[in-house]
Amino acid sequence: MYFPSENELQGVRNMDMKYVYAITAVAALAVLAGAIVLFGDSEAQGDEMNTTIIEESGTLKAKVGEDVTIGLEGNVTTGYDWKVVSTDGLKLKSDEYVTEKTEPMVCGAGGVHYFTFHCEKAGTYNVVLDYLREWQGSEGDTKTVQIIVE
Repeated sequence: MYFPSENELQGVRNMDMKYVYAITAVAALAVLAGAIVLFGDSEAQGDEMNTTIIEESGTLKAKVGEDVTIGLEGNVTTGYDWKVVSTDGLKLKSDEYVTEKTEPMVCGAGGVHYFTFHCEKAGTYNVVLDYLREWQGSEGDTKTVQIIVE
């Protein structure tokens, strides 16, 4: 029966560690690339859109053919999130939650939930949004935004 010498075992250990380092480096790059793909353009979200961040119910004005984006601060890590209850016929174009960028990155940081509506025809629309945990139902934190389309 063959037993490797201590020098042969040390050579195998060194080679194994090289593979471990290489695999670790590749995995780290894959994670970084995934993070860039997932979160890379989200910081431009508020700057590129005509967005109104609201804290209370209110009124917004728009023109026919325009998009209106409403932003509501929240924290989905708590289980709560903003949901559209009704739109009075206004078309919901997009619904996106963007986590706040923090330095250093903080687990559980809040963010802004953006709702974009397309104003197809003139009229007055009441958009009702509710901050809730879906499994618990509404607890009364509801915002109504009246959108007047001219």
